[in-house]
Amino acid sequence: AFPDGTYPVTATVTDGVGNATSTGVANALVVDTTAPAAPTVVALTTNSTTPTITGTATLGDGETLAVSVSGATYSVTPNSQDVWSLDLSTTPTPISGALTPLVDGETYEVTATITDLASNEIGDSSTEELVIDTSGPTVVGVTSTTPDGSYGVGQAVVINIQMSEDVTVDTDLGS
Repeated sequence: AFPDGTYPVTATVTDGVGNATSTGVANALVVDTTAPAAPTVVALTTNSTTPTITGTATLGDGETLAVSVSGATYSVTPNSQDVWSLDLSTTPTPISGALTPLVDGETYEVTATITDLASNEIGDSSTEELVIDTSGPTVVGVTSTTPDGSYGVGQAVVINIQMSEDVTVDTDLGS
């Protein structure tokens, strides 16, 4: 077994009477058993069924990045800061498969894989990175620890509102 490196290759041909001719190529054999650096996928929860998915990837010479989601695989090129993005709203053409439409309430696996010239591959280590949530939250319960009654200005009234999912509350009441 050869260690990683570049090796010359020489071929010699000899005819029936012993005449020989040799030819060689200085860097004809490249042994590369090292996988590329692992890419990443940024987790995303979105209300878009055609989101832009992002991550990072540092590509070496001859390395390629493929991103797979919902049945389709796309060739993606990172920018100069090693950030890649895949905008599904622009209907990109996959290099294989076909994109199955993303639907509300589902979680999707996004796989980023770097392959080098020697076919060494490495994928991202995250799972279930894409969540589609197009439904608004609903109120599932309202309670209060403050007794029923009349209250004046400046008196606290505790109201607990239970929502169907995590929400961000704006406490600016326009005062």
